[in-house]
Amino acid sequence: MIERKQILFCRTLMIQSLFLFAVFIPFEAEAFSGRCYTAELDSFRAVWNEYNKEGRYTDLVDDTREYFHASLDNKDTTAFLYSGITMSMAFLSLEEPDSVSKYMDAVSPFMSVNTDPRMLLTYNFVRGTYSLKRDYNDPLALDYYQKCYDIAEKSGDVDNSIAALLNIVHIYYVRSDKRGLGY
Repeated sequence: MIERKQILFCRTLMIQSLFLFAVFIPFEAEAFSGRCYTAELDSFRAVWNEYNKEGRYTDLVDDTREYFHASLDNKDTTAFLYSGITMSMAFLSLEEPDSVSKYMDAVSPFMSVNTDPRMLLTYNFVRGTYSLKRDYNDPLALDYYQKCYDIAEKSGDVDNSIAALLNIVHIYYVRSDKRGLGY
């Protein structure tokens, strides 16, 4: 029975990750020039959104990697954070945990309480899911998902508040822990 719960849980997390990511980047697709400026970020996010909707995670990574490095070279923190977190999320979907860790560790020093709430939300979501899928660390995942919930609540993001609560409740469900009923 536990195996069935864990399989359902992982499937639910993947569905929720797609939902969260779609909410995270709500733009129409456009072509982009390849230069690295925060002003072009909307165009990149639009392309990332299309790739995500179509499940083209490898294409997302391939097209974003250059932008990520150019952002770092140009000291464009906003573009660097968005591209790094976006690639981490794609690698999460591709089941490549070492790459998730590499890009999350790269962006971590640049995260602050003043970072855009959408980036903070996604950063914590990826960290939480990584904690579950790679480390099987439920308490750490709960901490990250609680941060997601707090950020979503503070920014008035109802959809992602629900997604965070679903992740929290599912962890308690898999653990057969009644404390989850409080959520």
